[in-house]
Amino acid sequence: MSFKAGRFLAVLFIASVLIQMHIAANGYAARKTKIAFTSTRGGNPDIYVMDADGRNPRRVTTHDEDDGDPTWSPDGRKIAFVSNRNGGNIQIWVIDADGKNPIRLTDGVWDQHPAWSPDGKRIAYDVLLNPWDAEKWNRTIYVMDSNGRNSRQPIKEPAYDTHPSWSPDGRKITFSSSMEDGTVEIYVMQADG
Repeated sequence: MSFKAGRFLAVLFIASVLIQMHIAANGYAARKTKIAFTSTRGGNPDIYVMDADGRNPRRVTTHDEDDGDPTWSPDGRKIAFVSNRNGGNIQIWVIDADGKNPIRLTDGVWDQHPAWSPDGKRIAYDVLLNPWDAEKWNRTIYVMDSNGRNSRQPIKEPAYDTHPSWSPDGRKITFSSSMEDGTVEIYVMQADG
């Protein structure tokens, strides 16, 4: 095998691992010792947790439907994730880090990319608007209390806004959007919009 072919296979292997495992990057307290990720090693996408050194992987969700996009609560006790386990719609769920007490927080058709606020009291996420009309598809950012209540839309003019992330002090939210000229760029707003 030539050097180029071996290098290509190595890159292909790494890419396939990254595709199968979406590593959760949020949750300051937990991520120092644990990593939450999505894997299909059990047959369908489920949430797993392992030590930061890659040892002791443990399956957290065992549902027949797809679970993914995990993110730690700041105190490391809970994991927010997305799942289609409620009739095929993609919604935000939260589960204890040990896999107990799964609770559905949203009831939309396509809610994803949950991000905990630094104080653990709120979760930002993005929502697909007009899901039944592909010509009017749009996404926008929502913020809710961490128990799923008081969901609100801080951006009043959505323009395919997605992937929210909180500032360390919890006062601002960054997100990607195509609001200016159709080009996707990074934006920042006050947490209240």
